[in-house]
Amino acid sequence: MIILVIRKFGSLLRGKATPFQIYSACLIGSIVGFLPNKTQCLGLYILFFGIVLILNANLFITAFSIPVLKLLSYLLVPACVQVGFTVLNGPVGDWIKPLINMPFIAWFGLEYYVTIGCLLFGFLFGIALGSTLVFLVNKFRKTMMVLENDSEKYQKWMAKKWVKILVFIFLGKDKGKKLT
Repeated sequence: MIILVIRKFGSLLRGKATPFQIYSACLIGSIVGFLPNKTQCLGLYILFFGIVLILNANLFITAFSIPVLKLLSYLLVPACVQVGFTVLNGPVGDWIKPLINMPFIAWFGLEYYVTIGCLLFGFLFGIALGSTLVFLVNKFRKTMMVLENDSEKYQKWMAKKWVKILVFIFLGKDKGKKLT
C-alpha cells in the first residue's frame, strides 16, 4: 500500500500529470474537503465528483487533499458560518436566494450558512494549494531535466544496479525509458 502511494507520488513528480490536472485536482479536492456533511449538501458532492471525471483531474491529489483539508475545515467552521451569514444576508444573497429551491440545485444545501462559507474557503484554499503545487512540481521537473541531461554525477549514480532497483520499486518501470 505504501509503495503504491510512493509510486503515485513519483509519477506525479515525473511528469504524467499536466499543470491543469494538478491545479484542478487541488481546487476540487479543497472545495470537497471543506464541504459540510453529505446529508447537508449531497448535490455538491455529486457535482464535484462529476467535474473530477470530466476534467480528468489527478485522482491521487484529489484523494490526498480531501481528508487533509477536511481536518482544516473543522477548525474553520465558525469562520465559514460567519462568511456564509455575511454572503447570504448581503447584496450577493439576492442572487443566491432564488437558487435555493430550484430543482437539482436545492440538493446543494445553499440555504445553510456553513455551506456557502465552506465553498468560499475551499475555493480560496484550492487556488493557493494549486498554485503552490504546480509551481513546486514544475520547478522539480525542470531541475531533474537539467540533471538528467547535464550532470555526470547523476549519470554515474543512475548507472548503479541498486539505484536502478530502487527507482523501479519507488517510481515504476517507465522511469529509465524517458526523460522527465
